[in-house]
Amino acid sequence: MRRARLANHHAEWIAEARVRDTGGTAATGSGDAGRGARACADSAPRSRGPARPRVASRERRREAAVLRGVSVRGASVASDRSRRGEGQLRRALPARHLSPVPRGAVSLGRVGDFALVAAEGRTAAAADAALLDRREVQGFSSGVLQSSQCKPQEPLAADRTRSEPLVLPDGAVDGAATRRQRTRDRVVAAFARHARGEPSSGLDEPHVPRERRPRRGDGPRGSELRRAHAEPGTAKALRSGRVQAHHGAGDLAARRDAGVGRAASRVTPADVGSRLGPLPFEQKLEAARELAARIDGAFAAPSADALVGALRPATERERRLRSAWAADLPPSAVVRYLQAQFAVDSGELGTAAERWAEFFALAPTRDPFVFLQAARVEARLRRWDAAAAYLRTALQHQPPYSFFARAQKLIEEVAREAGGSVRQLRLAIVGSTTTSLLLPVLRALCFRDGITAECYEGLYGAFRQEILDPASGLAQFRPDVLIIATHWRDLHLPAVVDDEEGTVAGVVREYAHLWQTASERFGCHVIQHGFDLPARDSYGALAGRLRGSRPRVIKLLNLRLEAEAPAHVSVLDTIRVASEVGAHTWAQPAVWHLARQHPSTDALPALAEEQLSHIRAVTGLTRKVVVCDLDNTLWGGVIGEDGLDGIRVGGSGDGEGFLDLQQYLRELKDRGVLLAVCSKNNPEDARLPFEQHQRMALRLDDFVAFVANWEDKATNIRRLSETLRLGLDSFVLLDDNPLERAWIRRELPQVAVVELGNSPSDYVRDLDRGRYFTSLTWSAEDRVRTERYRHGAAIATAQREAGSLDTFLSGLNMRGTCSPVTGGNIDRVVQLVNKANQFNVTTRRYTTPQAEALVATRGSWQGVFSLTDCYGDHGIIGVMFCIAGPEPRSWEIDTWLMSCRVLGRRFEEFMADAMVQAAREHGIVRVYGEYRPTARNSLVSDLYPRLRFTPAGESRYVLDVASVSAPYTRFITSHSRGSLVHA
Repeated sequence: MRRARLANHHAEWIAEARVRDTGGTAATGSGDAGRGARACADSAPRSRGPARPRVASRERRREAAVLRGVSVRGASVASDRSRRGEGQLRRALPARHLSPVPRGAVSLGRVGDFALVAAEGRTAAAADAALLDRREVQGFSSGVLQSSQCKPQEPLAADRTRSEPLVLPDGAVDGAATRRQRTRDRVVAAFARHARGEPSSGLDEPHVPRERRPRRGDGPRGSELRRAHAEPGTAKALRSGRVQAHHGAGDLAARRDAGVGRAASRVTPADVGSRLGPLPFEQKLEAARELAARIDGAFAAPSADALVGALRPATERERRLRSAWAADLPPSAVVRYLQAQFAVDSGELGTAAERWAEFFALAPTRDPFVFLQAARVEARLRRWDAAAAYLRTALQHQPPYSFFARAQKLIEEVAREAGGSVRQLRLAIVGSTTTSLLLPVLRALCFRDGITAECYEGLYGAFRQEILDPASGLAQFRPDVLIIATHWRDLHLPAVVDDEEGTVAGVVREYAHLWQTASERFGCHVIQHGFDLPARDSYGALAGRLRGSRPRVIKLLNLRLEAEAPAHVSVLDTIRVASEVGAHTWAQPAVWHLARQHPSTDALPALAEEQLSHIRAVTGLTRKVVVCDLDNTLWGGVIGEDGLDGIRVGGSGDGEGFLDLQQYLRELKDRGVLLAVCSKNNPEDARLPFEQHQRMALRLDDFVAFVANWEDKATNIRRLSETLRLGLDSFVLLDDNPLERAWIRRELPQVAVVELGNSPSDYVRDLDRGRYFTSLTWSAEDRVRTERYRHGAAIATAQREAGSLDTFLSGLNMRGTCSPVTGGNIDRVVQLVNKANQFNVTTRRYTTPQAEALVATRGSWQGVFSLTDCYGDHGIIGVMFCIAGPEPRSWEIDTWLMSCRVLGRRFEEFMADAMVQAAREHGIVRVYGEYRPTARNSLVSDLYPRLRFTPAGESRYVLDVASVSAPYTRFITSHSRGSLVHA
């Protein structure tokens, strides 16, 4: 408690050091600097010892001696003949950081909040100008100490960095009781830089290059301030995020540049306006140079935009001056930002596009509005793919609703012109609330996820009529996905109902009838909003215990809806979304009263993200693989430098955050999500924690692939894609390094990149809110997916080592099974239909009701295929649908697909044999097939010619069943019927 109190009120305890004159002349002081320093010394009153600071009674309760900023090596100590000030400061600082004042040193400046004055043979430090004795100091501004007899001097270079205070971990602060009694009198800060040409202890070093992959954090923890560490500036010290009391100013700059600890105060737009507002244009340019350097240290787009606005030229001459000024600046992120804005202002769009690309390479920003500016430039140049890439990146950063309002027209234009769509969808939304503001957000997120959505918005409050009326606009639209947006007011519940069970059962029957009607008429998937809770209830805490209370009925109703929803209905958890955005953001009564909109506008992006997660699950766009970095991602620290005992997993502090992430990933793996490692590390070091660390929740056998080398991650992820035979749009990257994240976004835009925050405790939240792995079904295939992909990797290794492909296939002992579609396997069938991309001749997608209708079609045939080999059971890996063909006694192959796990086994030949045998049994003489090319299914472009189908038009083929005299396959036997032998 005492230590926290001292830290909170540190600024109110600053000691004074009186200046004493010993005569003589300053060796190096000359001009105004020397005269000013001597004048300050002369004006100080004489005293036999340092005077106690005048402290108010409230301040006397603060028993603190603190240092604002960090100590500087080689700094001098404020002292007098009694040496009392130096003695007390020596107890606060390590002895190796103290040195005598060089005679004649003259300095006037500031480090952090310390004003510095040095005179001949003596040093005085006036700390925190707000508490200085006004008899000695008249004012303090712009880092310069002024006296009635002193002229302003130039501030130190280190004044560009204002550091947050750190409590010294020494007895001066939290020592014995006898020391606490003397803290009121202690001199805490007295520094002077050397003016004889000697090094200034790092005070003039405004920047230290970034160490390799530092750990990001909010600042030091109290327990870590007292630890002994290696020399400052090392990679280990930076990555650990710990603070050393003896850091130099250069080390502070390194920590700021690395994003570790508490950075310097940011330049705000108000700072820019107050600094540049009253100046003539040429002086603005000079002052803007310093502001640009400060903004670059902690880049913020609003501050950079304020700088752009302040430098807007009024004449052509000013425009030329600004251009020359910008061209003369050293390359940096803020300079490239300014140059891009200036180029847009001048109409030089090509130059602006180049500067934007350079800016994003230098600054891994998260600001979606910055990406929006770059997208506008690319769209004006009609480079639609580049504009789409910028917009999709912006939409990955969870932008607020204002972004969607500003970007709506641009997104619609780019979506029309650019490619990249992987799904076509007819999306309808009906409900009892105003949805006109929600629909643009849904369209934008569909564009981000590669879905071309044709949307329908139902009439306000008429969702029952839209579904039940066969002539409604919804019936004519015939959606693929229908969203029913309801909320708690639709239930019209009193505070307490008499019949709790009857009320719940009645609502469930009503909505079950609506679902069934929508399925029969439209064949669509229904996303039903669960009922949220009212923000306030008159019964308060009693409502949770009272039978029949409104909150209790709503919770029971949601559980019953989820339990009784058929496969073609998914219930959206609005209570979860409301808890994420906050109750006050979710429910705003004024918005409902004025516009009949619920939830509020600010909550619409989060609601739309949840809706999109259901849509991705329905359309087969759910991600499948998490690619994990290791150092400072799955554990704290760097295994190659800290060793097994030095990394942090579990225990306390941020180690618990890393352990929580591992447990969350393990749960994802158990439900069918694949885990892979991609780390810049030595392979032996990377594997060591999984093999020997006792607190690790993940082990090596939890991963389907493990890549640890020093190659760039984009190349490694491409190899993982090839090894697992999954598209890049199946991958999610989890990496703490913002530069690596920016690199993957640039090189592999198909890969989803999780934007991790500063604290490991938030890593699970950051991964979860992306909703990358939402699944509406969970089959037996999902439970063993990791093991089957591991088998696939082992088979790929065996294939590379085999002498020939035939030898390899013969040794697998493959056994295939063909069975009809049943209620037990239809969920897996629909899952495959919507996910398979590479081996899929038509890429038609079906919801569960549509698949059931197809199965029930007269004259059709369906085959569901499974495979077992010497490595294990691969489960259901293929689907074939045949429907009535264009002529009597013929079939049309509507769907033919296969899982990527068994590619290269010639299993398609086994499927063709099963189809031919079924055709003969049903009296079919011809089978027609169509190949519909996409960006992903070129693998099957020659499937029909290989199986001896003959061309029958553009991308169409026909097979005469009687012409098949022998089975296609030689390496797969039928598990249930033996070999397929045809007469």
